[in-house]
Parts: sequence; structure tokens; C-alpha cells
Amino acid sequence: MGTTDEANSLRLEGNDHFRAKRYHNAVNAYTKSLQCRLTAEALSNRAQAYLCMKQSEKALMDARKAIAMDPFSIKGRYRHAMALINLELYEMAFDDLEKILEIDPNNKETQKMKEAIKDKVSQVRILPNIIPPSPCTSYQFLFDYTTLKTLPEMFAEYFLSIHCADYKAILGEVIETDMISVLVEGYHKILTPENFLRIIDSLVQLGSVPRFDIASMFLDADDKQALRGLLQRGELDEARKTLIERLYDL
Repeated sequence: MGTTDEANSLRLEGNDHFRAKRYHNAVNAYTKSLQCRLTAEALSNRAQAYLCMKQSEKALMDARKAIAMDPFSIKGRYRHAMALINLELYEMAFDDLEKILEIDPNNKETQKMKEAIKDKVSQVRILPNIIPPSPCTSYQFLFDYTTLKTLPEMFAEYFLSIHCADYKAILGEVIETDMISVLVEGYHKILTPENFLRIIDSLVQLGSVPRFDIASMFLDADDKQALRGLLQRGELDEARKTLIERLYDL
């Protein structure tokens, strides 16, 4: 780690490269800045550089981290929305744009973009009648979630198809509170004596992904009651029961 001054100097160097449209150089400078000091501003700037390089998934991850560090970062949230739009995740992008307008109701750029994607958001999405294959990327998981979030049973089966060893790579930067809520609801519906321990292990391993602490923090009383109910539906050793209770603050 370097000093704050070093981090800021490298970020400004990145800005110079960006203005000159040397986007690869800008990314390198922002990365060095982040190695010195992790800041929402440098993450947001690197996200914009990735957007200009048509690397929307990387832009999404950086913008998401920037928002986690500074929920009121308008630039970070707008770049997050732009990455989602590029990935055709319009509903999630629309939510981002609405959050920006809650902070800055007169933001004309955001108003214009919200209007531009309104029709895409309002289009009726055809609900899947089969469970999608296990995702290989965070983007694929996000895309599948937009179609499965109103189908808790299918989402739960889909989630169980993901190898626990892949949770960190696929879910680490994208897991959100609403996803956990839908998952718990779905697990209640598909739980059997045969898959009980798989479901418990899935919940334990989910607790190890980087964003879990933030996502689980906002689970409501109903979610936690549902989790307690899950624990009572099978034979469970005390160690795992205690671990689940600690991870989910039950």
C-alpha cells in the first residue's frame, strides 16, 4: 500500500490518459492508484475506462465496488447503470437510474437515459419453463436472476446447480439482499430430506463470498424467520446450526 498522495497522483495520471483516450493506460494508472489506496473515485474512474473499452462486465464490477464504498456516488451508480444497459439488464439499470434521481432529481443525463430504456424495461419478459444451466460468469448469473427472481423454486434449483467452490468467483461481487431473500423462499419450497444438507451447505458457503456481509445486513425479520424455519426441517449438527445463526445474525 502506498500513501494517499501517491494514490491521488496516479488517479490524476489516469484521468490525463483517459482524456487523451488512452484507455488501456488509464486502466493501468487507476489500478496502480487502487493498489496504493482503495477509493470509490478511482474504482468509478476505472469503470468508465472499461466502459470505453467495451469491457462492460469489468466496468460493472468496479462500479459495484464503488457504490458499496460510497452509496451516494452518482458517477459510480450511473456507470453501474450503463454497464447493465450494455449487458441488456435493463430492469436493474432502471433501478439504478431511479436511485440517482432520488439523490439528484434534476440530473438531466439520468432522466434522459431513464426515458430511453423505459420501453425495454416495460417489455414483458417471457418466463422460463426450464432451469437455465449453471452460470460460468457473474454476468450470466445476473441475467438469469432477472428471469428467475419471481420464480423462487426454479431460482433455488438453479442456485443449487452452482458448485460451492465457484461461489466466490461468480457471486462475490454481485450478491444482493433480494437474491438471498428469493433463495431462502425457494429453498423452503424445494427442501426434502435428501437435499437438506446440500441446502444448508449452500447457505454456509454463501456466507464466505466477499459481499455477503453487506447483503445479509439488510435481511428483514421475515427472511430471518424463514431461515430459522429451514434449520428446523432436518437433522443438523450443532456446529453447522450455530454457524448459520452467526452468519445470518439469527
